[in-house]
Amino acid sequence: MSTNQKGTTSRDVDIPASALMSNEKLRRIRIDELSDGYYEADLTGNLIIANRSLCNIFGCGDLGAISGDKYFRRMDENNMTRLREAFHFVVEEGEPVPAVECQIVRFGGDLRSVEFSVALLRGRNNEPIGFRGIVRDVTERWRAEALLSQRFDLLSVLQQVDVELNQTLALDSVLSVALNAALLLSSAEAGFIGLIERDYVRLARSVGAFTTQWMALDTGIIARVIHNQRGELVPDVTGDADYVPDIPTTRAEIAIPLISHGKIVGVLNLETTSSEHFTTQIFEFVQVLSARVASAIENARLYETLQVRLDELGTLYTQVSNLEALKTDMIRVAAHDLRSPLAIVGSYIELLSEDLAPQLDDAHRMYVDAIRQAVVRMTQMTTDILSLERMHEQRDTTLARVQLSSLLEHSINEHIGEIRQRRQEINLFIDPAVVYGDSTELYEAISNLIGNAIKYTPENGKIEAHLHPDGDQTMLEIVDTGFGIPADDQTQLFQPFYRVKTSETYAIDGTGLGLYLVKKIIERHGGKVHFRSEYGKGSTFGFCLPLAKAPENSEPTES
Repeated sequence: MSTNQKGTTSRDVDIPASALMSNEKLRRIRIDELSDGYYEADLTGNLIIANRSLCNIFGCGDLGAISGDKYFRRMDENNMTRLREAFHFVVEEGEPVPAVECQIVRFGGDLRSVEFSVALLRGRNNEPIGFRGIVRDVTERWRAEALLSQRFDLLSVLQQVDVELNQTLALDSVLSVALNAALLLSSAEAGFIGLIERDYVRLARSVGAFTTQWMALDTGIIARVIHNQRGELVPDVTGDADYVPDIPTTRAEIAIPLISHGKIVGVLNLETTSSEHFTTQIFEFVQVLSARVASAIENARLYETLQVRLDELGTLYTQVSNLEALKTDMIRVAAHDLRSPLAIVGSYIELLSEDLAPQLDDAHRMYVDAIRQAVVRMTQMTTDILSLERMHEQRDTTLARVQLSSLLEHSINEHIGEIRQRRQEINLFIDPAVVYGDSTELYEAISNLIGNAIKYTPENGKIEAHLHPDGDQTMLEIVDTGFGIPADDQTQLFQPFYRVKTSETYAIDGTGLGLYLVKKIIERHGGKVHFRSEYGKGSTFGFCLPLAKAPENSEPTES
């Protein structure tokens, strides 16, 4: 006896060929009691026995409609070949086949998905005389799995859109990302994002053969959804009295107002030649996307307005120092105020992760991790901003003797867990070195360089830390075998908020302030930063600082 993965038991049966139809009434009663379809066939595959459940699966009233090879006619060539190959395997190997997935056309015309199990019937002398097995209708299961797979794909698209929208405040980029995502989600052949300007909708970004770039707000489906402030799925535009034909082949339309903070900023419109593309589920996902797009458009517009206002302020204010002080205060307050809610979000996401761990599947864990990474990134950004402001405020701070080698070793120990997790190799080549400086700032600079090397070096890569004297200076260098930096990007490396984006580093989080901080700290200490990098082969980042002169009397050294 063998049990297949679906729970169906198949047994090679030892009965003579002449007994196949014996005690037919009793046999018929027994197999008709089965909830699954049951069949017996001869060695050529012709059906000779079937129960009521099998007839119901095929949509026929009795065995006569599917007896012999008639049931093969309910399949296309590929499915028929698949079943015959299973028959051949059972004869050749003598082992049952637990499940053969096929599609059949029922009497009545509808397509169904079924699973056949195949086992041998044997005669008195143990010779094969036919086949038997169970047939199950798995159409609904297949549909559920297909819907689940589609939903996961749609969620993945939404997550990627969130990432891309969060990386830009340029309106053109926001519109391109948003429209491309909407077309991908919906399988629409045409679409546009329109922005409201006075009494019209201007097609700010479009794909398809639209004949106009301006639409009035008093006619059409677009005007209706804007007026009602509610999205619509129109499965047949030819039956909609408000529809204004533009693309002749359009059959279905999705129109959704883009609303941010209660204000309509525009409309997302999608059109297709096939009504089947626009399902209720697709409509719901496009609505979710539209909420994100509306917020991103509003943020991009505010950013553009802010840039204009800042330019105007720069012209009006002759006292640049006052404006810089105002900007600095605003940044510092914003960074401080963000840290408290970020800490709350971070704490609760960890509590939820622990409490809900048994109920979370892989997709849910991915969403939780995305939230966690966003909190870490925002926290790091506020930390970097506050570090910059603290450094600017402490220009006249009295510097102390600092043992640079101790700071380097301490920073590596802080990162050792991450290094081991990524299975990286790190080697140290350190000579003692004492400089004058602020130990907190120098530690931050060193940690930024080490953190970058770890982050931009793939698993199993190598990192080296060098600290050695160079005349009256000491040189610190962090060498990695990471992704390296393209030559075109190297001139902007130490600019604030600048991040290199290559195919290898696109998904790596960062604020773009790390190297800028390093440069400011080192230059404040009278040193210089330097780097060497080759794309695909790794990078070297380091700095030189003046060595502290030996004290005449014993002085404490800060570490």
